[in-house]
Amino acid sequence: GIGYDMDIENVVTEQEMKEYKPNVAHIDISKVVPSTDAGDASGSGYLHPRKPEYVEELTAIIDEDYMIKLPKILGPNEVSGHLSSKWKEILGITADTVVPISVGTGDNMASAMGCKCIEPGTAVMSLGTSGTIFGVSTSPVKTGTAVLPFNDATGNHLPLVCIMSCTAVLNSVLEHWCSSSDQKLTHVEATKLAKSVPAGCNGLTF
Repeated sequence: GIGYDMDIENVVTEQEMKEYKPNVAHIDISKVVPSTDAGDASGSGYLHPRKPEYVEELTAIIDEDYMIKLPKILGPNEVSGHLSSKWKEILGITADTVVPISVGTGDNMASAMGCKCIEPGTAVMSLGTSGTIFGVSTSPVKTGTAVLPFNDATGNHLPLVCIMSCTAVLNSVLEHWCSSSDQKLTHVEATKLAKSVPAGCNGLTF
């Protein structure tokens, strides 16, 4: 992507914000190559499940020229660009200093790295608006299962299962299992109680 600052002093109404066109005169557009990583690309639905390549048979369903418009997929340690002279000046970095820019990744992939979930066999459970559990694997996900074939940000696979309405599940558990007619527990209070018992659901499933 191309980063820029919005001149907020000249943007007042919502319509002006929608019509805002950034000044990218300091960027040589001819040298800009849109890029992404396999982690973010794996959320597109048209990445190959076993290798970091787009599947042309799928992209052609959208448009016959769609394949050539997709961002280039870079490896975990590849550089997607360098900080421009304008931004080095703004940040007080000397002009001769080369500042590489990483390719970035997707939200769950970044969460995995933030939780140190980078080795095969490690996993993360995230309970929020949606609920996800994902782990690092060196093997791709088998097709035809409920497990989503994501990639992580390190070059491995990141099989993931998601519940879109996790908030409703948490509220239901809180209301029906953690409260009574004379006592209504908060999420914080229920969490403290959950921490007081050993981990595991003993076969209980929803």
